[in-house]
Amino acid sequence: MKKNWKITFVLLAICCVSVIAAFIVGISGNPPGLLLCYLASVFLILAFVYSWRKLKNFVILLAGSITGFFLFVILHNAFYAFAEMTKGIIILTGLFEFLHAVFFIIATLVCPAGFLIGAAGSAAMSFKIGLTSTKMSRKTGLVFLGILCVAMIVAFFVFISYNYRS
Repeated sequence: MKKNWKITFVLLAICCVSVIAAFIVGISGNPPGLLLCYLASVFLILAFVYSWRKLKNFVILLAGSITGFFLFVILHNAFYAFAEMTKGIIILTGLFEFLHAVFFIIATLVCPAGFLIGAAGSAAMSFKIGLTSTKMSRKTGLVFLGILCVAMIVAFFVFISYNYRS
């Protein structure tokens, strides 16, 4: 499918407006500001994946987001530790602090948005393919995959709401 660049630029513009609005509203301990940051990351990813029509692409995004989350959390902690160990060396400390901040943002904003888009796209594509399939085993497997992806989305929001209340 041919990509419509106007839609890409509109989604990127919405992302930029959401980031600006989040900084105007304030982010630190402010739920509307945090929600705007998450919306910005969702629109950032949607700008590049809205034209996908294959289940495989969404499953790869889903698996990559899950794996990336753990990888970037480990990298964030490692570079934070390196920054603490090199407190006396200004250049290294600055570099490690920059890297640990970048990996923190990727782990907390980009990976959850990729997870949600990957799970929603996987659910939609598996329901679409499963319900139009003629083989019963394929239909059952894909509908089960769709239900599993919807369950992962529900679990994600339950986890977020539970941790926000604590």
